Amino acid sequence: QKILMITAEKNEVLYRSVRNVTNIKLISATNLNTYDIVLADRLIVTAAALEKIQEVYSV
Repeated sequence: QKILMITAEKNEVLYRSVRNVTNIKLISATNLNTYDIVLADRLIVTAAALEKIQEVYSV
């Protein structure tokens, strides 16, 4: 299963932790796009990322 992890900001420590784990992609909320969401089987979203998504993408 492909997992997309969404964080509020770029997190270098978390990136280094997951970069060698297969099927996990880490992305910040400001770089989020529909292509990555559609390809993912599972989404892991931090509470701060959810707030950032609402702030950036709400109309």
